[in-house]
Amino acid sequence: MPTFVDITGQRFGRLLVLSQHGRDNQGAMLWECHCDCGRKIITRGTTLRAGKSRSCRCLRFDRLTTHGESSTTAKQATIEYATWNRMHSRCYNQGNASYESYGGRGIKVCDRWQRYENFLTDMGRRPPGTSLDRINNDDDYSASNCRWATPKQQANNRRKAQRK
Repeated sequence: MPTFVDITGQRFGRLLVLSQHGRDNQGAMLWECHCDCGRKIITRGTTLRAGKSRSCRCLRFDRLTTHGESSTTAKQATIEYATWNRMHSRCYNQGNASYESYGGRGIKVCDRWQRYENFLTDMGRRPPGTSLDRINNDDDYSASNCRWATPKQQANNRRKAQRK
């Protein structure tokens, strides 16, 4: 049986771990967590540490409904929303073709940018001819490390270009 790691008091996305809550039928440690939205959930410690559980599911609901810019609420998703969504997919979706270069290297999206509205407030609307760029390619996505960049700026900021 794996060694016990106490994660009480630690934060994972919107979840604050309150206490250990036994084990599931497969022997995995369960934890009671308080979500920032006010709900309490029970989840596996492995899913918390792997970044697979970051809310009580309210995060997913917020992504789909609150801003009116996703393809589920508008005829077509805005370019900023599509960019935000792809950023999350690269970092957290192991099925994404680019996951190994992002989430697989430990690149994450800052807590503030878990909500699309905060991303849009910090970055503003995308100027024509630009795309999202991390200034330091080894750091996470955050307001202090991202910009809207031209293709030339992007090409000069590739990991291969930085190693020369």
